[in-house]
Amino acid sequence: MRLVKLLILLTSMILMLNQTHFKWVYEFLEYGQVSVWFQALDSGRWLALALFSLVLGFRAVSRKRLRTPHAFDAIALLFLGLALISSVYSETPDITLQRGVSLSLLYIAVFWVVWDYVDRAGEVELLNVLIFSVAVIYFLGIIYINDPAVAWQERDGRFRGVLTNPNSLGLLTGLFLPLVLWRVMQYKRSTDIVLLGIMILSLLFSGSRSGMLSSLVGATYLLYHSQKRRWAAVLVAGAIYIIVSPHVVPHDPFSDDQPFQRLVSGFGTGSGRLDVWPLVLPLIQDRWVLGHGFGTEEFAFARAGYVFPEFQGSYFHNSYLGLAYQLGIIGVLLFWGPLLIMFLWQLWGSRYDSKLSLSHVYETVLLAGLVSAMFESWVYSVGNAFSFPFWICVMLLVRRTVLERERSVRLPSTRPLIASTVTS
Repeated sequence: MRLVKLLILLTSMILMLNQTHFKWVYEFLEYGQVSVWFQALDSGRWLALALFSLVLGFRAVSRKRLRTPHAFDAIALLFLGLALISSVYSETPDITLQRGVSLSLLYIAVFWVVWDYVDRAGEVELLNVLIFSVAVIYFLGIIYINDPAVAWQERDGRFRGVLTNPNSLGLLTGLFLPLVLWRVMQYKRSTDIVLLGIMILSLLFSGSRSGMLSSLVGATYLLYHSQKRRWAAVLVAGAIYIIVSPHVVPHDPFSDDQPFQRLVSGFGTGSGRLDVWPLVLPLIQDRWVLGHGFGTEEFAFARAGYVFPEFQGSYFHNSYLGLAYQLGIIGVLLFWGPLLIMFLWQLWGSRYDSKLSLSHVYETVLLAGLVSAMFESWVYSVGNAFSFPFWICVMLLVRRTVLERERSVRLPSTRPLIASTVTS
């Protein structure tokens, strides 16, 4: 069990360090070769995920008890099968096969090995491991805050900590803020309060609008369930301000050094996203049933010959459109359908809850992920720093649902007995 805990920690740290901007990681050597550290981190993330499969195989060979497969496993296998089979008709079959295999490794790691670890060690122990790994990233960002080459993006002066992009810092905050906020409300430890403060300051300095929106939505949902309705109302007002202010408040394009100007500039078009997304729809319609193949999103614009003055990157910056392009309507229904149904089911089931529980925390992470997926392409990409903790929280939410159903089946219902007593 300790080895699995160490493997979870190492995997989380490797995935996060792989997305850092340290010079010793990304410096190029002679003849175009990258540094040894970069090669080790790049290969290490896939090796770490493969080790989870070895752990599962060892447990199966040793005839140790594994959990019972459930309906969500069937849906996951259908989606993974579609992703792998799409290499047959993919525009880049090698990349499609690699992405499909890596996603399969993530499924095995999270929904089988990490699930088994939680059964033995408990949810809180797992959350402590995840929060520790992300705390390292935030504290390193504060340590390097006076180093412009590392902590600040040269192009627009936005804070990125030790990550490669300010939006990466915003997305990481959106996913982990509910976990840290829950620990602050639960234990009120000074270390958690300091970490929460660093996360909020890092988010504000990053100027990540999508990160702020997902963080505000998630924190509002969590505070609402903790009966702190006034604070929830304040955060709702903050979310509305972030959305509305760029459309009604004039800003000076030459005042890029002011945090407020960086926050509102370009928000009306989503930094070019709203101009690009309509162009994606015809690309999706070309193969709207099965898509162009898993992992082909990053090549779509280049193939179509699109060049954008403001929009940056090769991805759509929208996980919903990205998956529709890759695997069509069938992939969208298999992937997003269960996640949206599960969240709405949990939302309806917890509407009368009077006490904050870990289920609400996992629901908050799921909600933050669904919101940020509208602005970033990351949910189905395994190699980034966000998918691993996000899917762990989804797994914990699924596991709680499964355990509750099993518990309700084992406990006999008393309603017929009450009804017969009343009738007599």
